[in-house]
Amino acid sequence: MSDNPDFADKINIYCAFAPIASIYHQTIWAIDLAAYTPLAQILEFLGFYDILPYGNSPEFGYHFCNDLLPLCSFFQLFPDGNHTVDNIDRLPVIYAHEPGGTSTRDLMHYEQGITHGGEAFCKYDYGKLDNMRVYHNITAPCYDLGAIKAKVALFHGTDDKLADPRDVAWLKTQLREETLIYSELL
Repeated sequence: MSDNPDFADKINIYCAFAPIASIYHQTIWAIDLAAYTPLAQILEFLGFYDILPYGNSPEFGYHFCNDLLPLCSFFQLFPDGNHTVDNIDRLPVIYAHEPGGTSTRDLMHYEQGITHGGEAFCKYDYGKLDNMRVYHNITAPCYDLGAIKAKVALFHGTDDKLADPRDVAWLKTQLREETLIYSELL
């Protein structure tokens, strides 16, 4: 929405739940592992570009969690170490849609979001040579969130380990006053 502000004409209101722009303050150990190790680069070098792609059997996750809820609960606890805010009874439904999958490039973009050394929301950094080809600059540009014209409502939690309240507070400072029409900390 910042690269194409006129797209706002097609949006009545953008409701962002757990809005993530900067992830500088996130506290999920699995994301830190990806950020501070060459995990994604190794996977890409080995020819793995999809990580946990969505399977053809969504009912497997549902039945697995329905029949083995304590084990499923452990997997929910695994990434961030806390599921006191999760509705454990809904895990069979949630895991019916997992794994959602990602790509090695997504992992590298998360890494860049953590290791850049400050709060920012920047485009994917291809490296100096490819950045010149793609962006005509040696560094990846950051998004100008102040250019967003669509009305935005933010909903975020105090215990979110990925959309940390400090990062959401930073995001709010980047949006124009007339754009950010609502923000609620749940």
